[in-house]
Amino acid sequence: MTDINMEGNRLGHVIVGIGINLNVAIDSLSSGQVDNIATSVYIEQGEKVNRNEFLIKFLNNLDDCYDCYIKHGKAFIYKLWES
Repeated sequence: MTDINMEGNRLGHVIVGIGINLNVAIDSLSSGQVDNIATSVYIEQGEKVNRNEFLIKFLNNLDDCYDCYIKHGKAFIYKLWES
């Protein structure tokens, strides 16, 4: 999910969104359009997830990744992702 705003020939702003399926059952994802593509944390872990706890952990990890990117650059992040 993205939104880009141009001001003349200059970039005004970019908004990037992230969608995460938390407590979605597999039968809700079996619509024929997203089979074998989409999943959820519930499907992968086999138990329901507390949304508030997940959000706190997610944002902390995102912040850590951003700090790592600022300190070491994108090549370092790519290496972490591939390992």
